[in-house]
Amino acid sequence: MSAIQGHDRLELADSIAESELERATGGSYARGFQDEVLRMEASVPGIGGVFFDREEEQWVVWTTGASSHEEARAATESLLEENSDWIVDWPYPVHVRTGSHTLSQLVSWQKILLGPLLHRVPTFVSVGASERTNGVRIVIEDE
Repeated sequence: MSAIQGHDRLELADSIAESELERATGGSYARGFQDEVLRMEASVPGIGGVFFDREEEQWVVWTTGASSHEEARAATESLLEENSDWIVDWPYPVHVRTGSHTLSQLVSWQKILLGPLLHRVPTFVSVGASERTNGVRIVIEDE
């Protein structure tokens, strides 16, 4: 187990989440569309991710409830409109779901997990913030 325990781990995650928001609002595009959503989270607190649900033919935005569903929907519609030159699945309706985590939290957990997984799990493939599930996705190969 890591030398970082309990409360320190939460402080680290919060610190990373804050730095991810600062990085994105500073103009970074290293994470692609996730940086756009992180910028949206910085102005509309509680945003937990945005994705296109092909089965339902709708955009989905997660919110923790720190902002209203209408704020989350309006911000998502604005984001999609601003990026409509490269987003092919627009316009479709935007559905709001209540989640437990902000996107910046998911990204921070991804960063915290990456090192230990790389060094301790030989069949580790990837770890990422999952906007589809409002969680963190870890992929490990079968041996």
